[in-house]
Amino acid sequence: MSRISINSRSPGERLQRIGQQSGEAFKEFGSGYAEGAKETARDVGEGAANAGKDIPNQVRR
Repeated sequence: MSRISINSRSPGERLQRIGQQSGEAFKEFGSGYAEGAKETARDVGEGAANAGKDIPNQVRR
């Protein structure tokens, strides 16, 4: 993991370092986020499909 330096020589250097660190973080965690979002979307879709199947049973009661 990279060290974050609070004291920077110039705002431009700090912005460049922030950009590099953000890119590294996205490489590490971005793919995991995308996979998690796909799984959540699939689970929501399956839950909606199951709820839709149960509607006729609820209406008859």
